[in-house]
Amino acid sequence: MQHKITTGQVAQIDAALAKAGINYADIRMELTDHIATALEQEEGNGDFEHRLKGYILNNKKAIRKMNFAAMRVASRRSLRTFVQNIFTLHMLLITLVMLAGGKLASQYLDKDDLVTLMFFVFSTCTVISCYRPLYNLVRKRKDYSFTHGLGFIPGLLLYPSLFMIRWLNKLNNINYIILYYVVVSVIALNIYFTTKKLFDNYKLRYNG
Repeated sequence: MQHKITTGQVAQIDAALAKAGINYADIRMELTDHIATALEQEEGNGDFEHRLKGYILNNKKAIRKMNFAAMRVASRRSLRTFVQNIFTLHMLLITLVMLAGGKLASQYLDKDDLVTLMFFVFSTCTVISCYRPLYNLVRKRKDYSFTHGLGFIPGLLLYPSLFMIRWLNKLNNINYIILYYVVVSVIALNIYFTTKKLFDNYKLRYNG
């Protein structure tokens, strides 16, 4: 006997997956479809909530495996989009503007002040890059799996940059200072543009 899954029961599956640690909305939706199909084809009668709990308990290992597999696929997709975005026209223009701005600032600032200014610009770009995930977290909006692949990059840039301030101050060539901070700032901004692009795509696909 087949059991037709209702809209309310779909919501129950989604909530059960969230409780089981499936944090990303897109992965939950894919797994919800999988579980709903399995429960519809399940023979026998019984309370839906009881059958759902039983299914998740019996297939916990497989569900976790599918979750991690989906996260790996999403990470590769997000990093591929990130690399592709680096070579777009608007990122090239941003890079050129930052290089020109850094060179102009070097004409009026000494080396210490230039490093401070460039670090401030980089820190601002890093904050901007984290805007979308933090906004979703604070507003308790849906989070998508692509953020898993990009989330480590701001920290990867910020942590060494804190130590680089002392080292960069010892450089005699001001162009190296400008180049370093332009590169890390552009990478941080590219995270923002990549996140925005992927968020819009995922929102459209998974109905926001």
